[in-house]
Amino acid sequence: KNNIDKNWITVYPNPTKSLLNIKISDSNIQIKKVKLTDFSGRVIYNNNYTSTIKVSSFSKGIYFLSLETVKGNTINKKVVINW
Repeated sequence: KNNIDKNWITVYPNPTKSLLNIKISDSNIQIKKVKLTDFSGRVIYNNNYTSTIKVSSFSKGIYFLSLETVKGNTINKKVVINW
């Protein structure tokens, strides 16, 4: 497993209230799965990679975004949802 620099992945806007965008600025990074977990550890979103996640139905709070690459690496980002 290779270490991936978190700076190659941008999550915006953060905080957000409707849509969360994931931008990958290194073409060598291929994301397979996206998971969003709330502060208590409950998985509220778990799906194949998409560059936009609709978060308007989620409660406001702090979430952890986990991105799993095709090579098995995981990149974690903190996300704030507010409305």
